[in-house]
Amino acid sequence: GLVINATRHDGSNYRGYVDFLAGRGSDATNGGASMRFFTQPRSSAAPIQALTLQYDGKVGIGTNAPETLTHLYSASDTTLRITAGTSSNALLNFGDSSDTDRAYINYSNSTDRLYLSALNTRGADITIDGGTGNVGIGTASSITSKLKVEASTDGDKLSLENTSTGGRAFWTWVAGASYGVTQQMYDNTNTLKVFIRSYGDSYFNGGN
Repeated sequence: GLVINATRHDGSNYRGYVDFLAGRGSDATNGGASMRFFTQPRSSAAPIQALTLQYDGKVGIGTNAPETLTHLYSASDTTLRITAGTSSNALLNFGDSSDTDRAYINYSNSTDRLYLSALNTRGADITIDGGTGNVGIGTASSITSKLKVEASTDGDKLSLENTSTGGRAFWTWVAGASYGVTQQMYDNTNTLKVFIRSYGDSYFNGGN
């Protein structure tokens, strides 16, 4: 294959090189070709393979056998870092072929908050305040408690369930003339034991 190398100023050793090799990668028998980028640490006389561009478009950083489109490897802790300006956003976007901006993870330097959204047009589904550690679900404003859940649709629920021994509780937002919240608690036989309304009557153990 073709090799491009760069030497030290005294010509004694090359500091790094790029080679183009046919028949490399997981499809070597079918004539696949790869590019390999070698760098030379100061502490070592031998170059190391720092980056691999495989015949199928997969890129390996720290690995010569990338298994996905981008594959990072290190024998120690591995970090993928996204950095933005002090008043800008650092984002990781997700999408599909028809909508490349479908969902995101966004850290805002200006607000010191991390936003997660499963549908970009809906705004942040989950907000984590970097200063306090408080979490907002369905809201990105006035997150003054450790967990704030906001709902605006009739019938929205916040549920707690024990899937091992049974028993569950959930809070339901109720719209209409008497806006409020209901709390319902069931035992492990799925029998309603506690029903509390923020409006109207409440009861325990089936009584009114």
